[in-house]
Amino acid sequence: MKKILSLVLILLFSCYLLKSQPKEEALESGIEKAKTGDYKGAIADYSKALKINPNSEDAYIKRGLAYSAIAKDKDAISDFDKALEINPKSFDANLYQGISYMKLGKFKSAIEDFDRAIIINPKSADAYIFRGNAKFKINEINGSIDDFCKAIMINSKDADAYLFRGIAKVKRPDKKGALQDFDKAIELNPKFAEAYENRANLKYDIGKSDEAIADYDKAIELNPNSYNVLVNRGNAKHTLGNDKDALQDYDKAIQIDPKNEKAYFNRANSRFKLDDQFGAIQDFSKVLDLNPKNEKAYCNRGITLYKMDATKGAIQDFDQAIKLNPNYGEAYNCRASAKYKLKDSLGACKDWSKAEELGYSKAKELKKQYCK
Repeated sequence: MKKILSLVLILLFSCYLLKSQPKEEALESGIEKAKTGDYKGAIADYSKALKINPNSEDAYIKRGLAYSAIAKDKDAISDFDKALEINPKSFDANLYQGISYMKLGKFKSAIEDFDRAIIINPKSADAYIFRGNAKFKINEINGSIDDFCKAIMINSKDADAYLFRGIAKVKRPDKKGALQDFDKAIELNPKFAEAYENRANLKYDIGKSDEAIADYDKAIELNPNSYNVLVNRGNAKHTLGNDKDALQDYDKAIQIDPKNEKAYFNRANSRFKLDDQFGAIQDFSKVLDLNPKNEKAYCNRGITLYKMDATKGAIQDFDQAIKLNPNYGEAYNCRASAKYKLKDSLGACKDWSKAEELGYSKAKELKKQYCK
């Protein structure tokens, strides 16, 4: 969702530059530099323009947008505030200030700005879309959906509004409605990679892995460097038992993003299923290099070590998983099996009891079988 919002922001920025026809040389120069991505140069020119005319609402807004483009959103907000001092009814200043607050994670402040923008221009689909996303971020799901509905009432051909409403419906949850919205977003924009990705995620979640893979294929065709989509397609293939193809997706994801913890973790699971224990150990270890607090990686590496008869090492990993998460029923169950293998029946039975207490169903039968 963050990526899509960034694209919308770029589009709005471009539109704002185009709709203004300044006469000031410094302002014109700043606009041209901003169009080519030279935001620092643009900021310098807008600053010159403000020295000439300190009451230029337009120059403050443009400089604020340039600051936002280089992730200096605190400076951007300061400029939008200046613009609003000059003209409290500026729709653009309120809208863009709200976007900067969103980028800083200050969603309630963003909503206040979007509220004002909507009062000034109640026919702006963009304002409703951004307010809907801000509400989504603070878990106001129904309010979020209401805003996306209003955006669609204003512009029924806005694919972004359908996509965001679908994402919110997934969380409501209204999976049927979400699927219909993703379908509509794709109908309106057949090259909408994010819509294919989200529809694929939903199909995978409801057990339609084959259909999910078809959508992931399309998303990757449109955006070959999307490592998250590659990982998710790999997961769908893994679910269908096609681990060899899944490995190819995880490999590609890791090539694009060598620090992708999720890709290493899932590749390790596929390697384990393909009886490549050494490869699985390497990948679980890489996960723990990237995130030493990943209890699942410790547990799964422990399971792999147990399968390789490295039982003491397996117990050490189960110990660490339990240290990180004392309510990890599977880790207790696995440690129990390892202890039993080392003839520690008392310790094994204690762990099976704990796993059962934590709701790990398999532990009950093992305890009944091995503990008298």
